Amino acid sequence: MRHTMSPFLLFCLVFVSQLMAGFSSSTPPPSYGDHVSILSIDGGGIRGIIPATVLTYLDKALKAKDPTTSLAHYFDVISGTSTGGLMTAMLAAPNSSNSNHPLFTPSEVVQFYKKYGPDIFRARNWWDLEKCPKYDGEFLRDITRKILKDTRLNQTLTNVVIPSFDERKIYPVIFSNFKALVAVSEVIQHTGNKEIMLLSLGTGITATNKLGGIFDGVCQLGWLVNSFDVFSEALYSTDMTHYYLATLFSGLVPQDNYLRIEEYNLDPSMEEMDDASPKNMDKLEKVGKNLLSQKVRRMNINTFVPVPLDQTNAQALDRLADKLYAERLLRLKRKSMEKGRRPFIGTVEANSNRISAA
Repeated sequence: MRHTMSPFLLFCLVFVSQLMAGFSSSTPPPSYGDHVSILSIDGGGIRGIIPATVLTYLDKALKAKDPTTSLAHYFDVISGTSTGGLMTAMLAAPNSSNSNHPLFTPSEVVQFYKKYGPDIFRARNWWDLEKCPKYDGEFLRDITRKILKDTRLNQTLTNVVIPSFDERKIYPVIFSNFKALVAVSEVIQHTGNKEIMLLSLGTGITATNKLGGIFDGVCQLGWLVNSFDVFSEALYSTDMTHYYLATLFSGLVPQDNYLRIEEYNLDPSMEEMDDASPKNMDKLEKVGKNLLSQKVRRMNINTFVPVPLDQTNAQALDRLADKLYAERLLRLKRKSMEKGRRPFIGTVEANSNRISAA
């Protein structure tokens, strides 16, 4: 195995500089608005189908307001690692035929996983002990080279954060397993007095989540002996991060600005991160769709238990779409007025009305 990091996903905490300059987005930067918006996607292998399905709903809600835009036009930062990092790149990389549109829509991400998942998450032979970790990443490197071609980070449609590590050396440091924590930590240093809007998407956890499903059976012991601190954090610190974020958003910003969507009772039969069978992938997509009708759950910082609220996840996403759209219009209006031109918001609203009338 090569000791170098993979050319696509294995970036060492890339937080694109000039966040406030907004060079990676057609939307004016946060300095023209009232909020900074973050999309954070957890890791979880093939279970990435779950958040991709949830994002499909939000994408449609935003396109109903303005069909010319994508998720990258509404989020100042998209963050993720592992399968979340893959999705981050797919949603933020520009389309070669239209540089203002993303390489993939969320619904296309789901289809990508269904088509290539069996090859991306193909496990090694159990006896191939010297070749830990579980996946060699060769197919993923090949397919990402093919679809990304010469795309560079400074060409992304919005800012991205993709923490990762060298699979052999476990280096550089894993800053956090839950990417919302990384995104908030980075962005909060650049926002000044701006409020943060955070959409955090999980890939599902079982009621009795336990160690397993990441390593080969025989390989597991050696990895745990040598690197237990790293991987125990990666497996077990998600709940603590939820607690941290719940505390942060209850004290510093309105709780309505933080939406966490997670399946907390995933069927144990779907727990494996590499079960890319057609049957399981269809079940994961169904989990994502069913999440939309479930109640929003918010972490109780006293009992450490997610508590259901009155609204459903779909209703919460609709409200988020309204806020994201209003923020975008506000920035466009302020920027156009700064330049002494006719306010751009009138043009946008007129176009929106024509679309609605049609």
